[in-house]
Amino acid sequence: MANDYEKQRKSIRFQPDANTLAYIKRLKNKDSDSIDCVGLVSNEAGKGFGCVSLFENSPSEGEECMVKVGELAAIAAKVVFVKKIDDDAVKLGFEYLE
Repeated sequence: MANDYEKQRKSIRFQPDANTLAYIKRLKNKDSDSIDCVGLVSNEAGKGFGCVSLFENSPSEGEECMVKVGELAAIAAKVVFVKKIDDDAVKLGFEYLE
């Protein structure tokens, strides 16, 4: 039986391939060539994905980024939630903008 949070979802989630990484670059840092943070993808959907990342350098809720998930091309995405796991790690939820 689905919980209330799952009922709110607008698209089906699916499990990513093992060890799929997301490379995250804030759009406000677009002049820099470096990646801001990397996350281990925990779930994917047609409209976005979730990942776990180190807290340091992770984007904030509402921030727009360019993300590259696994072998997919880079795409613009917005951080829709940040959930602190512990002092060092966070779970990030992204919604694709394109």
